[in-house]
Amino acid sequence: MPLWYTSIGDEHRAVRGAAGLFDVSHMGLLEVKGPYATYFLNLVTTNDVSALRPGESQYSHFLAPDGRVIDDLMVYRTAPARYLVVVNAANTEKDWAWINAVNEREVRIDDLRPWAQTSFQADLLNLHDPDESYAWLADVALQGPRSRDVLLALLDAAPSSSALAEIRGRLLTLKRTEVMEVHIPSHRAPGGIFDLIIARTGYTGERMGFEIFVHPDVMGTLWKQLLEVGAPFGLRPIGLGARDSLRIEAGLPLYGHELAGPLDLRPDDAGFAGYVKLHQSFFVGRRAYVEHAQQRKMIVARFRIEEKGVRVPKQGDVVTERRGRVIGQVTSCALDTEGYLVGQAYLDQRNAEAGTEISIFPRPTREDWEKPYEELKVGDRLVMHNEATVVSRFLRRSR
Repeated sequence: MPLWYTSIGDEHRAVRGAAGLFDVSHMGLLEVKGPYATYFLNLVTTNDVSALRPGESQYSHFLAPDGRVIDDLMVYRTAPARYLVVVNAANTEKDWAWINAVNEREVRIDDLRPWAQTSFQADLLNLHDPDESYAWLADVALQGPRSRDVLLALLDAAPSSSALAEIRGRLLTLKRTEVMEVHIPSHRAPGGIFDLIIARTGYTGERMGFEIFVHPDVMGTLWKQLLEVGAPFGLRPIGLGARDSLRIEAGLPLYGHELAGPLDLRPDDAGFAGYVKLHQSFFVGRRAYVEHAQQRKMIVARFRIEEKGVRVPKQGDVVTERRGRVIGQVTSCALDTEGYLVGQAYLDQRNAEAGTEISIFPRPTREDWEKPYEELKVGDRLVMHNEATVVSRFLRRSR
């Protein structure tokens, strides 16, 4: 996945105005199945997996016993006893080792009850394991207001089949977070069929968007055909840069920035307490999570800088209130759809209300301060702070 194909700004606007196609095959994909799959996932994730029906999905987290975020993830229930779990690429090896260690009763899952362990085991499979090539899956994200039109065009381009009408109907009625498995005829696909898992999910903030799971051997063919049938709708390939700017504009967290990272941020810090279901009597990290939430005094907020052409704030840049008191630091920032800087910052929650004026001080470099303060003279340049305003926590999309 390149940083960009044309430019980050053009690709960002393409997704917001039409549709974009992302190669996210680097994401980790794990399978949890068997009669105890639901029990196991309720043990190791913060959300309530038992609330999912087949064909539904949810956002969740892996926590360590001390409440630290191991990763954030998506869980898709594709069958009564089968789940697809999508994790961050950089954390795949760590996540895989963690859930296997819990499953095999090799690690402590409760610091206050060191004897506690899972009562039942699930069947686990890494869908990128070289020894499991028959089961491999890769992820392609199709996001934007015209993304469903692109998928319908893929059906229109398929050879005539009695199954197409049913697939079209299911696609048109697929709700957000729902998932379906389909088999689309194709002259181009190996074996004449695209075997796909299609979920109406994504991480761009778009209300209309899909993630498509397909065997890697077929992914290249599917990619080319989607771009071909999607061209009339404005579909474009999108790089890593716009993937990041879209999620920042939407107010969505990224592991290492708004979750975990140098600030050790937890789900409630990021504004995602709703995905931690405390009605469950136990999941790994529950007690520590509750203790942290009860003491929390800061939270991630979204901000916007109305002046164009200023330096992009970086992770760790200091944030102050109007009188200069430090109230937090930047976690992410990028250009939004209109070309203004929008970002997220971890702030004292007393200053996190929408409409609050804040200042962001970029970390000075040697070029910024070539001289000691006492030696400054007329004509020397100093880096000024950026004035910003706290805005609503998440981007509101009308579609």
